[in-house]
Amino acid sequence: MNVSKTRAKKIELQKKYTEKNREVKRNARRDQRNYIDNLAHQAEEATSKGNLRELFAITKILSKRQIQRNRPIRVTDGTLLINTEEQMQRWQEHFSKILNSGVDNQIAENRIGDDQIIVEEEGNGEYAENPRINIKAPTVAEIKRH
Repeated sequence: MNVSKTRAKKIELQKKYTEKNREVKRNARRDQRNYIDNLAHQAEEATSKGNLRELFAITKILSKRQIQRNRPIRVTDGTLLINTEEQMQRWQEHFSKILNSGVDNQIAENRIGDDQIIVEEEGNGEYAENPRINIKAPTVAEIKRH
């Protein structure tokens, strides 16, 4: 369009572009309407068959409340992780760092009791738990308090 030598040619090309753009948008709206109508038809069929799982899945899609499951995350050096396994390793590293912020890299005494936790050495790749976290089951009084 911008390489046209004359104004008349440029105006003609703009009109063609505008018409094609309208046509593309019209087709996109029609396709979207057909997609939603098809989903509604599938939901009606699922209802008539009593398939609630499929009905709820379609309802979730129609309400546009979809959750992106595999969103890329960044490593500490700033690179993106797209692979699910690498992301899980990064989350494990992140949460072990947060939960073990008060634990040193030395081996704690292995005491076993009601409220005692066994803590392994953090450097050997095993998960070390934070001794400040209460892992006992809540009492009835604590439950009633909340």
